[in-house]
Amino acid sequence: MPVCIKCGIDKPPEQFYIYNKTTGKLRGRCKECMDNESKEYSLSNKEKITNYQRQYRLEHKEQLALQKKQYYIENKDGFKEYKRGYYKENGEIVRKKVKEYADDNPEKVKMGSKRYREENKETIAQQKSEYAKTPEGKLTKSRDYHRRKGFKEQTECTLTVEQWNKILSEQENRCADCGKKFTEKNVPTKDHIIPLSKGGGLTFENIQALCRSCNSKKCNRLDHSKIITWLN
Repeated sequence: MPVCIKCGIDKPPEQFYIYNKTTGKLRGRCKECMDNESKEYSLSNKEKITNYQRQYRLEHKEQLALQKKQYYIENKDGFKEYKRGYYKENGEIVRKKVKEYADDNPEKVKMGSKRYREENKETIAQQKSEYAKTPEGKLTKSRDYHRRKGFKEQTECTLTVEQWNKILSEQENRCADCGKKFTEKNVPTKDHIIPLSKGGGLTFENIQALCRSCNSKKCNRLDHSKIITWLN
């Protein structure tokens, strides 16, 4: 059996790292001694190693990103299973950290969400379509319909076809948010500047034309820019 030149103990070959794969030559020090040396070096040169790693990541940013992406594609199922298990065990901790990060970095979160939606439009649309077919999705749609119907019954509803056409004309047949021109594929939708849920009615003063995408993203938020225009 080979003898470790560090600790001087006879150990089986499998307890040594291979120095040369072609010849099968083993390293002089055993795995345990080499690992201990590595730990000691890491502890005593922590700052030096951290600076080197940071510099390496900056110089090889694109290469590392491609490697990371490729590795994720090759091990996608394993990652999903790991994340699912981790979240199941540490769900409360994860939610707390996510909330703290969102509170500290609202702009980053907003931009990241926007970028994700733009890069994954087809995937998101497919997920929504699939969810809408499930019992939970159908129930959610039914609840939203009845809730919205209740809001409509409690608010003013006086918008006429002529007024709607005037709104489209004033907006030059474009979305009031993104500015895209309305077409057969990009149809206009009626958006409540003050949402139904906040008491806004279907009136000429409270309606603007948005494309479906912008209307969906706006959700039930107030359009403060339009409200300020009214006040002025």
